[in-house]
Amino acid sequence: TNGAFHELDADRLAGEIELNVGALTRLSHAALAVMIPRGRGWLLNVSSVASFQPAPRLAVYAATKAYVTSLTESLHEEAKVSGVHVTALCPGLTKTEFQRVSNTQQYADQYPALAWTSPELVAATGLRDVVANKALSIPGPQYKAMSFAVNSLPRGLRRWASARVQRS
Repeated sequence: TNGAFHELDADRLAGEIELNVGALTRLSHAALAVMIPRGRGWLLNVSSVASFQPAPRLAVYAATKAYVTSLTESLHEEAKVSGVHVTALCPGLTKTEFQRVSNTQQYADQYPALAWTSPELVAATGLRDVVANKALSIPGPQYKAMSFAVNSLPRGLRRWASARVQRS
């Protein structure tokens, strides 16, 4: 859901939270309940690079993805000794139906072509990284660099920079 938080439909926000947090939590639990006793398996949860910083106008989306990344990193550590691989896939801008559903079509014109990754790259990177048992999978060199830089900044500077990007 995209827009000023106070102007957005509360029911739509609740649905977004239920999908990104509630459903993912239940599915992860169900999968690991089978995989861990079996001693093998792969769980790839789809998060976002938005999980690494606040995102004005995408506040609930970024917050739910922060939950997904944190939960998945925790599960990665819990499952590590069992032989189960757990990875958070954190793509950046990827041209899919997401822009239409989230009402962010303007991003297609707002960001240059080099900012976009393909669905094929995202899927291939995520699958490769879950097999390699990486806790985080970040497709595209631009997003690997961005996530490193963002995570090196003080939180106040992250908020300031994120707000500037959303206003451009």
